[in-house]
Amino acid sequence: MVHLITRRIVDDDPSYAERTESIEKNGKCFIVRVDCADNLYIRKEKLWPYIPEFVDNCIKTVKQLVGRQPDLIHSHYADAGRVAMEWSNICSIPFIHTGHSLGKDKLKSLLSTGFDLDKADSEYNIIRRIEAEESVLRQSLLTIVSTNHEVDSQYSQYRNFSKDSFICIPPSIDVDDSF
Repeated sequence: MVHLITRRIVDDDPSYAERTESIEKNGKCFIVRVDCADNLYIRKEKLWPYIPEFVDNCIKTVKQLVGRQPDLIHSHYADAGRVAMEWSNICSIPFIHTGHSLGKDKLKSLLSTGFDLDKADSEYNIIRRIEAEESVLRQSLLTIVSTNHEVDSQYSQYRNFSKDSFICIPPSIDVDDSF
């Protein structure tokens, strides 16, 4: 069974407030929405201070809804990587990570458009993001990438880079309807 964990948001769209939602016809895959930060919409760059609250609420919510902690956590992006890492440390659950857009590349892009480090950090929490990426690279069992180019050109910029900890799974689609 797969549980996709995200923040519960109460706003004009009531679907984001539902605590659980089946996303697969056989009942094997669900969205689980976890309370955090008064359930208000907050830009992802501004969510960093709420990560400890979200981790605690993930642990409690999943235990309540599923009856146990997961066997494995798979995080996407730096903030979720931080959540997975802390959840993993508290509950001794292995985690893997997919980074997608990386902070060091984002910082280079921002600097090339006229941002300085202070502005990039105040707008995007870029320093915290890069620190989280470093920690996640050090602690995750595996990092999944779409191309080997990502490993060589992006992840290789990080202190905790180890080429052996990556697996490349190219983008594709499974047209088999039996999922």
